[in-house]
Amino acid sequence: MFLDKRSEQIVRHLVLHPNTTSGEVTRFFNVTRNQLNYSVKRINEWCKERKQPGIQRLKNRHFQLPEELTTFVYKQFSDLEEQARSNNDAYIFSEDERGAIIFLALRQLVLKNKFII
Repeated sequence: MFLDKRSEQIVRHLVLHPNTTSGEVTRFFNVTRNQLNYSVKRINEWCKERKQPGIQRLKNRHFQLPEELTTFVYKQFSDLEEQARSNNDAYIFSEDERGAIIFLALRQLVLKNKFII
């Protein structure tokens, strides 16, 4: 399982800013509370697959990242960035880019088959 762009950005942000509250994260990334919850759930699933501790949410709305996870995230993403630089095929499309590709593919299908929408 790969992390989507938003989840990756959130986990990086939490590693760099460990005292951030969930409200600050939702404002910083312009996401809803449900979107943040979904991303944290994906991050924790990603951690579990890699046998790493997950992100904990505290009652004061802060996040707690175990030091083991912080170290793992630093190493994981520096390794991925290195691979991406050496391999141009390693690019993962963002949510917006995937939507644009689907739109263009559907548009091409409509034009090719002369459907009227």
